[in-house]
Amino acid sequence: MHESLIQPLIGIVMLVGAVILVVLWERHVRNVRRQRFAHRQELSLEEIYEKYFASESLPKEKVIETWKRLAEHLEIPSGKLRPSDTFAEDLAPPKGWEFDDELYVILAELEKDLKRWNLQIDPDSIRTVGDYVKLYAKYDQ
Repeated sequence: MHESLIQPLIGIVMLVGAVILVVLWERHVRNVRRQRFAHRQELSLEEIYEKYFASESLPKEKVIETWKRLAEHLEIPSGKLRPSDTFAEDLAPPKGWEFDDELYVILAELEKDLKRWNLQIDPDSIRTVGDYVKLYAKYDQ
């Protein structure tokens, strides 16, 4: 093999190796959050609505839609989430990944939506999944 081909080949192998490491690490980070909920019984979306939201007369379709969207963004099975799960602790990404995480995107979108709805609510007051779902069920029409 020519020496002129070895350097580019080494560069390509190093780049591919780096990409593989990043993908594996991101998968690990997602699994860390998912493992926090592994012990929980999985509830159906119907059970979640009936148990936690029906008494508040919130629109069922909106509650379920918001719940599913949040679970999908966080990559957590929807039946494992609970209204009492906090963004700052239960759903927080591992240290060092705060700004490369879907939770950051979700909370940034929340701030935009509060402005769009012209609500004078501090985004930091939306601390739990329940707070988030109730807010969207009431105002996101």
